[in-house]
Amino acid sequence: MVKSYSDFGKSAKNLLKDDYVVGKKAEVKTATADGVNFTATGIESDKDGALSGSLSWKYKVYGNAFTTKVTTANVISNEAVFENIGVKGLKTTVNGSLGTASQSASAKLDYKHDAVRLLYQENERCGEL
Repeated sequence: MVKSYSDFGKSAKNLLKDDYVVGKKAEVKTATADGVNFTATGIESDKDGALSGSLSWKYKVYGNAFTTKVTTANVISNEAVFENIGVKGLKTTVNGSLGTASQSASAKLDYKHDAVRLLYQENERCGEL
């Protein structure tokens, strides 16, 4: 399988981004019997003592993953990932975010084959409504 250039440094990037927090962080994860995963996160900044948090839930329907996240910054975001719909090796990701300051949407098509990998991404960012 052909690797994407962005995958090479992913583990080091995640170590610095996800595992190192400036401040105090609390995270609680749980799952239901139906396979819905919930994650609640709270962070207190060491710089100014500001509190932020989020609640997200992820579930699968017929092998397709759906994620919704609500933050204390008045932002709700959704992600839908569809794999092998129509074409084997094609992964389609659709994202949408709605907040008081801005809205955004993006779509990504990622096709993987033994000899080739193609990636197409489109982003749209809007101002206030």
